[in-house]
Amino acid sequence: MTATDYTLFTDVFLVVRDGAVLREYPEPDAAPLTPLRQGQHLRRLDTVNWNGAWLRFYADVIGGRKYEGYLYYTDVEQAPEGTTVPVDAAPPPSPPAAPPSAPPTRPSAGAATDMLVLGCVDPTVTDAMCAAYMKSVEQLTRVSPANVKDGLDKLSIRPLTAPLPGLMSIAEVQQALRTLGFFPGGETDGIYGYRTLSAIRLFQEYVRTMERQRCLPDGRFGPETQAHLKRWLATGQQPDWRPQPGEYEAWLSLLEGVKQKYLATPGPVLEKVNAFTGAMDTRKVANWITTGPGHIHLIGVRRQEATNKFDDIFVLLMKGLVFKFQGSTEPGSSTHEDGPPYIVQGQHDYRFGWHRSTYLALRPKNLSGVLVIRAGANKKLDDADLARGLKPEPSINIHWGGRGVGRDVKDWSEGCQVINGEVYVNPAQQFEVCSDFAATGSKEPLTKPEKTRGAYNVLVDVVTALSGDMPDNTVTYTLLTEADLDLAPPLKQSLADARARVLRLI
Repeated sequence: MTATDYTLFTDVFLVVRDGAVLREYPEPDAAPLTPLRQGQHLRRLDTVNWNGAWLRFYADVIGGRKYEGYLYYTDVEQAPEGTTVPVDAAPPPSPPAAPPSAPPTRPSAGAATDMLVLGCVDPTVTDAMCAAYMKSVEQLTRVSPANVKDGLDKLSIRPLTAPLPGLMSIAEVQQALRTLGFFPGGETDGIYGYRTLSAIRLFQEYVRTMERQRCLPDGRFGPETQAHLKRWLATGQQPDWRPQPGEYEAWLSLLEGVKQKYLATPGPVLEKVNAFTGAMDTRKVANWITTGPGHIHLIGVRRQEATNKFDDIFVLLMKGLVFKFQGSTEPGSSTHEDGPPYIVQGQHDYRFGWHRSTYLALRPKNLSGVLVIRAGANKKLDDADLARGLKPEPSINIHWGGRGVGRDVKDWSEGCQVINGEVYVNPAQQFEVCSDFAATGSKEPLTKPEKTRGAYNVLVDVVTALSGDMPDNTVTYTLLTEADLDLAPPLKQSLADARARVLRLI
């Protein structure tokens, strides 16, 4: 069967809303192929969901042009049994062009809450200021806020008609966090946006872990968090993560050593990376960044032992601090005919965006995609897989993967790099367990207010809250191999020790 034997695909679906768009890749902001409308029939090409949320379809459109592309699963439903679609069937007329986006509306005063939460704005904030902020979010994340799914991370403007009784204003909270070092470069604009959320959660996490005081890092600002904030203001306290002397510099030295190693002898994979001529978010070896000031590094290590478990350690380097997180560099499951995508070793540029339009995650910076190798039917990389060449994949994100708890990676990833929420290691090399409030699966944070994404939020918050005074908030992700760690035996041993202890804790 060839890709053009469309008549063999008889699994028929119906489009359930006007404005649905068939896209080139399974991402909400991927290149559109053709608009669809409610009632249009499509033949499904894939028998299972791609990445848990997308289906691949074939569509005929007026004029005889044929498309294969991806559609979000909520845009379609199974057609009644026996429904057929002629090969050259013409769909209903295309929907009219969508009206221009309107500025965000300000809901009624009934949207107020007894705590400051994401989306709240001070009474002095104007509609124009709200619209400008929402536009800046769209430019940063490359997804319209209106297209983000309902959930914890969806920002809806909630104007306060008056200050909440007994609580500081949002601008006062922002200024306090700036003064205390949790919101460097942050704006005191009175809008409780994403960076304000991260700064508050980071402060709460510091109080919980470094001071060992009661404080749930949920990002909601109420009397308990305010009491801690005013205590800090009264004493002029500043955060001291107590980093281990020399560890940050040792990791940067390792990155430079690995760069020099592969400049001299790149090996077959990096030779193909260096020779790649298309657009990509993967760096050629000569362009690797190995310096610290002004840069954010995330390091993953691909181990020789493939377990399909969340048993890898990621290292975050930022402003002289070293954090370690549990997760997986393995690709998980895949329905692709060429096998699961393995992101190539080396460096890749990421910045914050949306994972499946649901929550904040790291996405390829320019959406060109990071280079991957497909592992074939046996799901193990070999020379034959490499011979098929490299391809940029814009859907390879760095995202949350539940608590981990020894589970198989499976559908949590299709090539993505996954960070769990159970535990992390702070710069003082203390193991911080988040199991009391870390959600196990994706639905828990929506139904249980006491549950969060745990340690994953710490990664998000460190990068988001502390990068405001940096020239660039790009996260450079370097995927190393175990052999690369031979250049720094102490770091290799410390990483092995951290992994062993994390696995014991979970």
